[in-house]
Amino acid sequence: MTFPNSPSSDDAPATVHLDVRPLLAAGENPLGVVLDHAAEVPPGGLLVLEAPFDPVPLRSLLADEGFVAQARMVGPGHWTVRFHRSAAP
Repeated sequence: MTFPNSPSSDDAPATVHLDVRPLLAAGENPLGVVLDHAAEVPPGGLLVLEAPFDPVPLRSLLADEGFVAQARMVGPGHWTVRFHRSAAP
């Protein structure tokens, strides 16, 4: 998937990818896993999250940690949310 204004592969930021759909399908709360992965993202890096819905409350929570979110519906029950860490927490 390509987002508008995505960097080229030569200058791509550090990216952490996480798919929480299997966790949610198993009835688990993925918040702790997401926050652990988000903590690994350096300033200028990305957390790419695959989810079954647009996680608006998570977007607000991570905004407090210096992330700017961009969400896109990929298909029914599948969203990709790209969190760019613009600043250190």
